[in-house]
Amino acid sequence: MTHNKVGLGTFPLSSVFNPITPNEAEKLVRKFIDEGGCYIDTAPLYGNGEIEKILGKVFKSVPREKFYLITKTVKHVDEYGQLFKSGKYEDVVKQIDNSLSRLGLDYVDCLMVHSPDKDVPIEETLRAMEKLQNDGKVKELAVSNVNLNELMEYNKTGKIRYVENSFSMINHSISSELEEYLLNNKISLIPYHLLEIGLLTGIAFENFKLSETDLRNKVPYWNQENQKVIFEWVRNSLAPIAKKLGITIGQLNIAWALQQPFIDFIIVGTTKPKYLEINLKANDIELSKETLSEIDEAYNVLEQKIKSDYGKSIREFRGLNEKFY
Repeated sequence: MTHNKVGLGTFPLSSVFNPITPNEAEKLVRKFIDEGGCYIDTAPLYGNGEIEKILGKVFKSVPREKFYLITKTVKHVDEYGQLFKSGKYEDVVKQIDNSLSRLGLDYVDCLMVHSPDKDVPIEETLRAMEKLQNDGKVKELAVSNVNLNELMEYNKTGKIRYVENSFSMINHSISSELEEYLLNNKISLIPYHLLEIGLLTGIAFENFKLSETDLRNKVPYWNQENQKVIFEWVRNSLAPIAKKLGITIGQLNIAWALQQPFIDFIIVGTTKPKYLEINLKANDIELSKETLSEIDEAYNVLEQKIKSDYGKSIREFRGLNEKFY
């Protein structure tokens, strides 16, 4: 059976961007599964374990084969709800039980390193993950927020199936070397921030203001200058392409990502049921070569504008670090 390739990212369900109650979050996840969604991405970090608990409530009444669940390790929440970071063997092995208990599951489909622990050798973290795989507590292994060298080290034994890094139409974070490595090693990229937490959506046409509690206030790529330049580009360069195809700007971005050779499925976070439906429908949109070329041309327009107006690359202008987040 082929699954809908548009997955659900659950970080927004912890009210980091827009407020959402636990009850609304639960309903949203149920709707996602009812509408044919399969891939769900979560982490202990999200709401300090609360989102895993919300998912656990949903999963009680859903057949296990209907969803594919990713949760994370290295950034843990212990049995007392305390957050801590550790890639140590005993912590990785021990903490999976806290996640499984919150989720009400016997195993997760994929366990992912949330971000590497600089103080622990990668080999030690990997050994713990492979033990959990051998024990049947996790099916597949993945890593997140890594560069090519780190990925190669995690994949020394050939067990890594996915890499989750930030990637979008305006964040071409996959170098040709990394792309080649992914394709040669049958590793797929799961992009996060594909819609740039809303920058690459129809809100470019609204008089949009962040609330004071919105996490986006704290990230450089959502500052006033970024908003102004990116929203203008979305209105002038992206929106006409989407309009011509009769799809939303968000759907254009999702369809574009799904046609990248190194991507199997994507995850998009939302707190709004109507966007959930719109996102899932993007699974069926096929973009022509002409449209993909138009998107490339639009990117070049943005690149040139930022270079001439600010003397910076897109990455520098957006304040992204070496790992592009």
